[in-house]
Amino acid sequence: MIKKIEIRKLFGRFDYELDLNNESHMTVLTGPNGYGKTTILRLICTLLTESIESIYVYEFKSFKIVTDSKSIIIEKIKNGFKFNDITIALPNFGSIFDDDDKDDMSVSSRRTLRRQRGVYSEKKDADREDEDLSKDNYVGKLYSFICNECDRTTSLDYAKKLKSIRDEIALMKNEIGSIAKINEQRLVEIKDEDLDEPYIFSPNLIKTFVVDENSKDLKRKLDAIMKSYSEISATLDSTYAERLFRDNEVQDKTAEQIEKALGKIKEEQEKLKVYGFPTGDFIIEDEWKDKYAKNAKVLSIYINDMVKKYEVFEDILKKLELYERILNEKLTFKKVELSYKNGIQVFDDKNNSLKLTDLSSGEQNILVLYYRLIFESDANLILVDEPEISLHIAWQDQFIDDLKDIIELKNNKLQVIIATHSIELVLNNTDIQIDLGGLYNEQFCN
Repeated sequence: MIKKIEIRKLFGRFDYELDLNNESHMTVLTGPNGYGKTTILRLICTLLTESIESIYVYEFKSFKIVTDSKSIIIEKIKNGFKFNDITIALPNFGSIFDDDDKDDMSVSSRRTLRRQRGVYSEKKDADREDEDLSKDNYVGKLYSFICNECDRTTSLDYAKKLKSIRDEIALMKNEIGSIAKINEQRLVEIKDEDLDEPYIFSPNLIKTFVVDENSKDLKRKLDAIMKSYSEISATLDSTYAERLFRDNEVQDKTAEQIEKALGKIKEEQEKLKVYGFPTGDFIIEDEWKDKYAKNAKVLSIYINDMVKKYEVFEDILKKLELYERILNEKLTFKKVELSYKNGIQVFDDKNNSLKLTDLSSGEQNILVLYYRLIFESDANLILVDEPEISLHIAWQDQFIDDLKDIIELKNNKLQVIIATHSIELVLNNTDIQIDLGGLYNEQFCN
C-alpha cells in the first residue's frame, strides 16, 4: 500500500507532499484545473506499470513513492534521470518519443516498442550477459534501440542499469499488488484488433463500447467459474462410492447438524439459481428428517462434498449481489439483472430488455465504473480519475459509501486514490481529502 507521495516542481511550479489515508484505504485528491490531480494518477500508473522511459514525458523535477518497506525517487536530469542511486542518461532520449505523442505516455511507449519489435532478435551475440538481459523483453527492445546509437559496451551498461531499475520497481509493485486505472473517458475504447490492447496506433483499430464488453467479460468470468465447479464435482463424484465405504473417512453428523447443513445448502442453491447457474435442483422432503440419523454417514459425505463444490461460487456471489444492489439503488424505472447465460441485462419497468448502449451516459458510466471497481478481482490499487463524470449529484454523494462496501468486500486489501472536482464526493468525507489548491496556497503564502 502506498503511504506517501512527494513531487517537486510539477509543471515547474507545484511542490506536493501527500500523506495518503491508509486507515480508510481511500484518498481523494481535489483542486482546480491544472493543479495536477490527473497527472499524479498518471505518474503513479506510469512508474509502476509502464516502461520506465515513459515517465520522462511529464514535467517535474522529482517524484517519490513510499510504501511500508520501500522508497523510490526519480529525479529528472538533462537527457535522462536519476533513479534512487542509479544515474542514467539515455542517448537521443527525446527521440524515443514522437513530438505529437508527448501528451499520451502509453501511446508513445507502446508505439516505440512496436516500432522496435524484432530488432533485438536479429542481433546475434554469444555473450551470456547479453542473453540474460534479453530475457527481459522490454530491456531487450530498448537495448536494441540504444545499439543503433552507441557502441556495444555502452549499450550493455545502459541495459544493466535499466534492468536494475526494473527489478527495484518490481519489488515495490509486488508489495503494492496489482494496479488498475479507471480513466475519465471510460465508455468507449479504441483497440488494436491484433493485440487486443487499448490506445495503440495501427491499421487495425476497432471501436468498442465498454458497457457491452463488460457484459461479455462477466459471461466469461462466470463460465470459467462454472467450469471449475464442474471439474470439482466430477472429481468428488468419481470417488464418492470409495469414500463411502472407507471406515472412519468422515465423522458422522448428528440429525440436527444435518438438518442445519442441508438448509444452508438449499439457501446457497437458491442464490445460484438467481444468476442462472445450472447446478441442478435441490430437493429434501420434510418426511425424510426422521431418517437423517440412520443415513448420517451418507449425508455427511454428501454435505461435505456440496460445501466444497459451492466454495467456488463464494467470491463471485458476493460481487454479483453488491453490483446489482448498488446499481438498482440508483437506477430509476429500470432494473439490472446479472446471469450466467446473459451477462449484464437492463430491463425497463415494463420488463422490456434494453440495449446497454441505449442507456444514458450517466447510466452507462455507473455500470462501467462499478464493474471495474468490483470485478477487478486482482487489483490492490485502483486509481480513479473523475468518477463524477455524467453522474447525478445524489450518485456522487453515495460514491464514497459504495467504495467502503467494495473495500470491505475485498477484505480491506484494496487502496483507492481518486482525482475529482466534485464537492459532493467529499462533502461528508473531508478526512480522506487532500486539496491540492489548499496545499499550493499554503506554500505561496509562506
